[in-house]
Formats: sequence, structure tokens, C-alpha cells
Amino acid sequence: MPFISVILREDSVHEFKMFQKTMSNLLVQIVKSPSFDGRSQKKLDNNLGIQLGNDITIEFEYLKRIPREASGKLRYFASEINLH
Repeated sequence: MPFISVILREDSVHEFKMFQKTMSNLLVQIVKSPSFDGRSQKKLDNNLGIQLGNDITIEFEYLKRIPREASGKLRYFASEINLH
């Protein structure tokens, strides 16, 4: 998903983290920058939809801060899918 992280590195997005909940569901946590507006949301919806296709449901969650890992780093992607 490297290109998806490029899509989310918009001026209107301060921080983000993606969670693959299932094979067909992606949760995107976003910390908005001051320039985030309705057009920003539509642009994200459109660009992610183009990259992921219609089979993926994308949910957005807006936070004031995204929790860091124990190391203090921000992890951009996490999968909750158990492949075993």
C-alpha cells in the first residue's frame, strides 16, 4: 500500500494511520490539518476509491492525535487480519 500513503500525505492531513480490519474493510484514522475541509474529504474518498476499487469499504475516523507505538513511532499501517 505504498501509493495509498502518498494519497494520505495531503496538505490537509496532519497524520494518518490505516487499519486493515478485514480483506474488504479499511479504517483510516486521520488528524486533520487546519486546511482540511469538505473538498479534502471528497478528494481522499475519490483517490482511495480509485486505488482500492469498489470492493473495499473505507471508513474514516478523525482524531486529535494518533497513538504512537511503544517505541514512540507512528506506524502508518496495521493489519488485523489473522491469516492462520
